[in-house]
Amino acid sequence: MCDKMLIAKLRIIRRRRLLSFAGVPIAFACIGAFAFLFEHSALITIFPILGTCWFIGSGFTWLIHSLSICPSCNNFFFLRGLYGNVFSWKCLNCGLPLNYLAVSKHSDCGQDDKAA
Repeated sequence: MCDKMLIAKLRIIRRRRLLSFAGVPIAFACIGAFAFLFEHSALITIFPILGTCWFIGSGFTWLIHSLSICPSCNNFFFLRGLYGNVFSWKCLNCGLPLNYLAVSKHSDCGQDDKAA
């Protein structure tokens, strides 16, 4: 038997992690590239506003990522007390891994059990 809700919530945590680790630096690089291209333009006044929005958005993204709730124990996934580790692949409270299907015995999710 496979817990599809658990897998779906872990997928959400992995997407938030991907957004934090890849999306924020890519957005920073895009803003920097546009600032370089429009360096001598009247649009240069818009980049402090874009930089501020990027800074606030990246902080919000990291906050949402770090405060993800573990679907197994209903505690924070990346926080245990005052200690936090957003680079962890396991829940700091119950040890549930983000790649649950790869390490669990329930890797036959979705297949019918045919007992002989």
